[in-house]
Amino acid sequence: MSSEQMLTETASQLRGFLSTDNVMGTPIDFGEKVVIPVARFGFGFGTGGGQAKDGSGVGAGAGGGIEPVALVILHKDVKGPDGVQVKALKNGLIPQILSSLI
Repeated sequence: MSSEQMLTETASQLRGFLSTDNVMGTPIDFGEKVVIPVARFGFGFGTGGGQAKDGSGVGAGAGGGIEPVALVILHKDVKGPDGVQVKALKNGLIPQILSSLI
């Protein structure tokens, strides 16, 4: 596989991964509230190839990460902007926030 083919295939695979569904998660209905998880993710990749006197070669490398960053809480009984809360998920607050929703 050439380095160009490898880059094309990598980009094709990333297209499926980098979607709104992976940043804004599936809404969770808690009765009076709907919670939408929000995540941040990043990645990096590279490919390369070359020719030498004794042959040729190609290579690729990639790395990435994903992190939950917030919860959007929609209160069904409160109309307008007052019915929307955004809770940042930092300092291990996920269990506390989730326990207050149930």
